[in-house]
Amino acid sequence: MNIFDLYLDKIIILIKKLNKDGSLEIPESLKGINVDIPPSNFDCDISTNVAMVLSKANKKSPIDIANTLIDLIKNEDEKIETISVAKPGFINIKFKQMDILELSSTGHCRAKCIFKKDSREEYWVVPW
Repeated sequence: MNIFDLYLDKIIILIKKLNKDGSLEIPESLKGINVDIPPSNFDCDISTNVAMVLSKANKKSPIDIANTLIDLIKNEDEKIETISVAKPGFINIKFKQMDILELSSTGHCRAKCIFKKDSREEYWVVPW
């Protein structure tokens, strides 16, 4: 399992929990939810489209869904330094620097792992 799969699983567990308590509707299939490397112009480590996938089922804009989810995601994970929303509804996550190294040492970054290279915000994708 890599860091993208790990956070995809965490997000899916969270939205299923929200669905179970009645605060969020989920579509029949969650296969459209992705966790990926964000575009280079964003200062974050991973990005997800979960809010866009959930917006139709909840009859809300992706931005509204994302703003609801970001605090819940951050509260579930102490490894997150910052979490933000970008149009049209992407959730962007930046990890604490030490936690990125921790994630790699625990084996969560087997296929792809993101490390900050230097202050110019370049990245290395390191195969494990």
